[in-house]
Amino acid sequence: MIRPLLDPVIASKIKFTKTTQDLQEFIAPENLQACYGGLDNWEYQYREPIPGENAPMKTAEREKVLVERDALILEFERLTAQWVGWDPVSVEARKLNADRDKLIARLRESFWRLDPYMRARTHYHRLGVIDGRGGVDYKAER
Repeated sequence: MIRPLLDPVIASKIKFTKTTQDLQEFIAPENLQACYGGLDNWEYQYREPIPGENAPMKTAEREKVLVERDALILEFERLTAQWVGWDPVSVEARKLNADRDKLIARLRESFWRLDPYMRARTHYHRLGVIDGRGGVDYKAER
């Protein structure tokens, strides 16, 4: 019903299934919900927002973390501008690149420190599927 409406190139990338056996070609039975003929008895249940879970988005701490992150970004830009001016195999370039790598790690950490102040918590945060460092555990609720 849908396939004729799709561009042939797009349709070739979509796998339409009709039976449980078709689904199990792409999803292992232990990961396929029982309602689709699989072995996984998990059922979706929506968890209501927790009062105040997004309160950090409106705190002064948010601005402090933003200022710290902006300083890291400026430092990264400064180091990068210096680094591109050197021959890549030079000692100076290698040292600057090592310093940039350390700064990249600090920027990554600051991103996750800033996250609760910038992005609202979701159903998946409440379930523990998304942790505070961006990790995903698809089976966290079980």
